Amino acid sequence: MHITHHMDVRMNQRGIRRQLVELAIECGEIDGDRYVLGRNQIDNELAELNRRRKLLMEAAQKGGVVVALEGDAAITTFWADSYSRSQARQAHVRAAVSQQTSM
Repeated sequence: MHITHHMDVRMNQRGIRRQLVELAIECGEIDGDRYVLGRNQIDNELAELNRRRKLLMEAAQKGGVVVALEGDAAITTFWADSYSRSQARQAHVRAAVSQQTSM
């Protein structure tokens, strides 16, 4: 976004940082030719941030979450800390061996 000289002067006079201007454009409501970041939008954004923070904290406690997809279908999910590549490899080998012996 191009900041005009007038805008730059007004931002400096009013102590409004560029990041706040960008936030108003991103989260504010359009009112004619303006973006208005009012109390309601701020409260809604903060509530959403708190909701996401709680989810991220839950995921962090378990070391992360893994979701396996095939195309647009979700196949399985598990806690990242619970996955062991060596155990998965061993299980795959056991399954292949048992499949060969059953033939």
